[in-house]
Amino acid sequence: MKKSQKRGGVVLSIFWIKIIASVSMLLDHTGMILFPGAWWLRILGRIGLPLYALCIAEGFRHTRSRLKYFLRIFMLGVLCQIVYDFVSKEIYLGILITFSLSIVLLTLIDALICACKKQKNCAKRHSAH
Repeated sequence: MKKSQKRGGVVLSIFWIKIIASVSMLLDHTGMILFPGAWWLRILGRIGLPLYALCIAEGFRHTRSRLKYFLRIFMLGVLCQIVYDFVSKEIYLGILITFSLSIVLLTLIDALICACKKQKNCAKRHSAH
């Protein structure tokens, strides 16, 4: 059985999830900028955020360097933020900044889980003596 196939259901690769998220985001932004009255474009566009969040979580799970992963997302977020602020003349926190902060939070949660596991293993060793 192929890696992207699963019994009883369809499994999409991250590549296709990114494509769906990108098309969805394009529809959302097109509706927001060019067709403000086309609410259905905005609704279809809302599919993108949870798909991108999934990609961030998968990227966090599979990255070799969490620091480099954080820095890539954060720097891209800062660059996009500067462009957006310049063009729109308003301050709005972009989603890439939020995603980079979520990487920090995931790192802290992972460290806490590892510390708890080590403490339980330590407690088991001491209680056996």
